[in-house]
Amino acid sequence: MRRPRIHRRFLWPFIAFIVSGALVAWLLGNLMYAATLERRLTDQLEHAAGVLADGALPLTPGLLARLARLLRANIALLGKDHAGVTFSTAPIPAALFRTLPASDAGPAAPVVAFKAAGFVAVRRALPAGRDDRYGAILITADLSDIRRASRRSALWLGLAAMAAVVGLTWLLHRIGRSITQPVEALSRMAEAIARGERDVRVRVERDDEFGEVASALNAMTERLARYEQEMVRQDRMAALGNMAARIAHEIRNPLTAIKLNVQLLTEDLPPDRRATVVTLEREMDRLELIVAGVLSQAQGAPTRLERCAIDPGRLVSETTALFEAQFKHQGIDLQTRLAEPLPEARLDPDRLKQVLLNLLVNARDALPDGGRVLVTCRHDPDTADIVITVADDGPGLDPTPRALRVGTDTSTKPMGLGLGLPLSRELVAAHGGTLILGRSTLGGVQADVRLPLDATHTEAE
Repeated sequence: MRRPRIHRRFLWPFIAFIVSGALVAWLLGNLMYAATLERRLTDQLEHAAGVLADGALPLTPGLLARLARLLRANIALLGKDHAGVTFSTAPIPAALFRTLPASDAGPAAPVVAFKAAGFVAVRRALPAGRDDRYGAILITADLSDIRRASRRSALWLGLAAMAAVVGLTWLLHRIGRSITQPVEALSRMAEAIARGERDVRVRVERDDEFGEVASALNAMTERLARYEQEMVRQDRMAALGNMAARIAHEIRNPLTAIKLNVQLLTEDLPPDRRATVVTLEREMDRLELIVAGVLSQAQGAPTRLERCAIDPGRLVSETTALFEAQFKHQGIDLQTRLAEPLPEARLDPDRLKQVLLNLLVNARDALPDGGRVLVTCRHDPDTADIVITVADDGPGLDPTPRALRVGTDTSTKPMGLGLGLPLSRELVAAHGGTLILGRSTLGGVQADVRLPLDATHTEAE
């Protein structure tokens, strides 16, 4: 996986800063450690020279040799001129002796400390009357032990610094990845969204700002997917509406000719056979109404109802009678149950019949191998509504009842367009009622149409 650039920009400057800081600390630590050791050694030599110069101890060779071993140093006694070596517990390197600073005149010569040829040396003048044979004490110590100790300290400090650098680098890497990984995941999700993918989701299980951004981005993607689906649905519905308007326009003329010929045929039939033709004529009138409604909707006009006082039970009986032969041929048991008495309602009979036809066609198509369809009509005294129910024992839908919304249902039929239920809902809403789908007591789908007895408004949006 390609490491994000923000991670490199975040990590490498910190690594460089830590390495340079560790290197400076290592150098300063070594210098301070070596200087401290040399300073302590010089103080020790100055103290010893002071004790010998003050006369507390005799300046005998044996004492000086023991003190030199104790101090791990070399003690020498200089002549009156502070230059010639009168006595020494060990040989003094010539290079050190050549760098010996000249003494100040007078008995109160100061203490002189200096370094040369890998040695540190302290010269202390003897006070007058201390010993007429000597003029000063010179104590020298080899710096090799201190330098070895400094090298060992530098090695251990270097190892500790390297370990600290590695540990801090790993820690910064983890901190950086904890920041850049969510950013990288969000970036990949944004790229996927830009490519048109709408089912992508990012999983950032954190309760900080990154988790909030991830949740917001997921919610935005879901809303965007729903918006695009809605746009596709609207485009589809617009295309279907345009096609329906074209078809309705082409159907109008032959339908008018068919109706005219049926009317002429009715005049030549005997009275006992005219009832069937009259039924056909009424159905052609309803077809003309449907065609006119399609053309009106295509022009953007609202749905208009022709309300009149009707018997809802009679309308239901007439509609189901149109399907009895067809349902029986398909092996479907069609039952109609009407509650008595039913009050009259001001409804548009043709529009309401169109709704029932759509629901019965859906029930028929859900039972290709036969089954049972129950149509009921009753009055609900609590809400003063007429309730028409069409239930089947087919495969059913979602068991949770839900209000039908326009365009949310797509057809599962091979040749279905998914327009029957949305159009039915519009017609029911024009009456001021509701159309609700749910699971029926028969085990299939149940459509409940609730219609007020008298609504004050007459058009749907």
